[in-house]
Amino acid sequence: MYYSVILHGRRSIFALQKWRNLRVSVTLFQQGSAFCNSFSSAGASLQDGRKGKTFTVSYLVDSLGLPTKLAESISRKVIYEGKGNPDSVLDLFRDYGLGFSEGDVWDRFKKNPQFLALSEKNVLNSIETFLGVGFSRDEIVLMAKRFSQCLNLSAESVKNKTEFLVEKMNWPIQALVSNPAVFGYSLEKRTVPRCNVVKALMSRGLLGDKLPATSRVLAITDQAFLNKFVKIHDDEKLVRELMAIFTRGLVS
Repeated sequence: MYYSVILHGRRSIFALQKWRNLRVSVTLFQQGSAFCNSFSSAGASLQDGRKGKTFTVSYLVDSLGLPTKLAESISRKVIYEGKGNPDSVLDLFRDYGLGFSEGDVWDRFKKNPQFLALSEKNVLNSIETFLGVGFSRDEIVLMAKRFSQCLNLSAESVKNKTEFLVEKMNWPIQALVSNPAVFGYSLEKRTVPRCNVVKALMSRGLLGDKLPATSRVLAITDQAFLNKFVKIHDDEKLVRELMAIFTRGLVS
């Protein structure tokens, strides 16, 4: 059942209007060859990029009061092409009863500069979807503080990952609140293959009757997972079976 996130009447509408008036346009830079190919082909684009970076540093220092070194570091990740009003972001979170203080917003911003560029539509859809699948407002706040990208997910992604982790794997919702980064992992390429191995081990009584923590299963690299849950066993037949389960669950 889905619960409407619009609970504050005219105040909420006002907050949305302020968000729409936010003029901060953020250009996300991709690392590696994609970045080089995109900007090396046009001298004008390079020049615009330099101007944007200079403006970003000046804006962050003069308007937001950030130290120059921090502003320069942020400008390598995002570029603001026009002066905006970051307080509108704070108003949005406040008006939707999510309990974000100004300090919370700036803490997220410093750790993840894209935080102030989150899509209005995606934020509201994500909040409503999380409420609909059983998360409380307080839990959404905790997840957003720990992994702000969870407010930029599609409804389908949130529902599919929650359904698999909670209903099929039987992890409690609190396990996802404690480790919201699970929403950033690929369901097909990481979560399902690893969870299939865990279920196979539990069915054989090799992990006891308690699920391991989500971070222990999902936050580590593939190699670390295989070493911890597959290759650690002395039974070669079992190792082959587990490897088959793991690779069978992968989607190329």
